[in-house]
Amino acid sequence: LKLPREGPEHQAGEMELRNGAFPRAQLRRWRRAGLVLLLAPATWLWRPRALFAQMALRTYEVHFSTRGAAGEAAAKLDGSKWKGQRLVATVDGRSEGQGRLFVRSSGQLPEWKDFKHLFEEFGTVKDGVMRATAPFMEVRYDSHREAAEAVNLFDGTELFGRTVTIERQANESPRVWVHGLPENIRISLVKDKLAEAGTIRFCTVHSHHGEVRFESAAEAGSALEELQGSELLGYKLSVLPHYKSTDGTKLLVSGFGAGVDWQDLKGHFQQAGSVVFSAVKRPRV
Repeated sequence: LKLPREGPEHQAGEMELRNGAFPRAQLRRWRRAGLVLLLAPATWLWRPRALFAQMALRTYEVHFSTRGAAGEAAAKLDGSKWKGQRLVATVDGRSEGQGRLFVRSSGQLPEWKDFKHLFEEFGTVKDGVMRATAPFMEVRYDSHREAAEAVNLFDGTELFGRTVTIERQANESPRVWVHGLPENIRISLVKDKLAEAGTIRFCTVHSHHGEVRFESAAEAGSALEELQGSELLGYKLSVLPHYKSTDGTKLLVSGFGAGVDWQDLKGHFQQAGSVVFSAVKRPRV
């Protein structure tokens, strides 16, 4: 599973709301601009997954040797069904994305080695990587046997009011991925429940939001208007003015899962103007 790279240029500090209060001056500016926003409670913006968490979703990025092969694959596979799952296939429209195809499904697409054959009839396939998944929890047990027991005990069952999917990384791996949990569930509660299957060595949530800063406030305004609800790697984005922006050039982007990186955000938002900074942030968990 490919997760976003981390480093000084890819990360920014955690968002903080002093005493839980949203800046009143910012609200006044947005009201004057005619923006109608649902801003309470403020923690909705602090932890965007509370509003925009999605069901399990994967997007595979498939690299063909030619753009023609990618186009043929998209024409044939888009709207088709694979093992009961409806596929959505689109060719990357960016100029540098020659021969790149995005394939997604609302179901649990398999590992690449079990999925590659579907594309080989259309041309030479260079490689394929999982580019995005909806927010999910990663749990690592002490042994692969305990991971298997977690799948046996909890896969398809109801936990905390939601039917969850427990997916193993591999047969001999102690790691499982948990999809479909409630948005604001405490990790400690889930960990205590999943510990019925064995000793848990590590547990975390993979979920991201991002920020984009433009050269001018006018460009940020255009992005807010044009890219609200737009789609990036299979995810419908929510775009809001950033609550810390004093000059109106910064936007807060939510609605995507782990796997979307800062280059993806920058490339997507450059449709609206000159992007001078973009970052993907891992929320506090």
